[in-house]
Amino acid sequence: MFRFLSNSLDESLAFLFSPSCPICELFTGSVGLCSRCSVFSEVGEEICCFCSRPQISCTLGNQECKKRWDNLVESVRSPWWLSEEAKRLLFLIKFQKRFEWMSFFRERLLNSPLPDELRGGVLVPVPVHPKRLLGRGFNQTEILAHYLSLSWNIEVHHGLKKVKDTLAQSQMTRAERSRNLIKSFEWDDCKSLPPKVILVDDVFTTGETVRRCASVLKERGVKLVFVWALFRTIPQNEGLEMASSFRG
Repeated sequence: MFRFLSNSLDESLAFLFSPSCPICELFTGSVGLCSRCSVFSEVGEEICCFCSRPQISCTLGNQECKKRWDNLVESVRSPWWLSEEAKRLLFLIKFQKRFEWMSFFRERLLNSPLPDELRGGVLVPVPVHPKRLLGRGFNQTEILAHYLSLSWNIEVHHGLKKVKDTLAQSQMTRAERSRNLIKSFEWDDCKSLPPKVILVDDVFTTGETVRRCASVLKERGVKLVFVWALFRTIPQNEGLEMASSFRG
């Protein structure tokens, strides 16, 4: 009888305190995202790596898009589109300091293949300002770079610094982002710079952040700058079509 009551109590407590999906709050009974929220739509190879639009609807073409970037970046790669579920998860991580959910990406990135064009490069995470780092306790892009380093067996360099505490950019236009980021980044002159760099960021939106970072790196003698971002936003005029594929 006591064993039965004990087991019943254990089961009740397990039910009451078992974790739920952090995105939709559906009870899962185990730590992690539910089966629905854990599915992110993959970014294919058929898009323009700069404007994110399908090659057939990219009015300029890859080379012209690259010129608009003043040839600062060779290419931009991302494994997934930024769905609403992904936005919610990143919000929890970055603004509610839920560091433990970074492990969700660790599991997915540790077996990711190294693209041929990135071979021979080193990983450089996009930095956050020391004030924000102190408040959050971690820089998610450094953690992502660490995961990629383990998967690809390449080094991480930490010489890029953010020296200007900029405003949050999520609701800014491209022009506003550009002005906001003026003179925001510097390279630590005590750190050596290799000729080929892979900038690591969490989200690729307008590209203004990595553009500013790439400009600093090129000024310091880097020959080739590539960008790897965990998520990239859906082009506005393609949003409905792409969003409909998230569950397909």
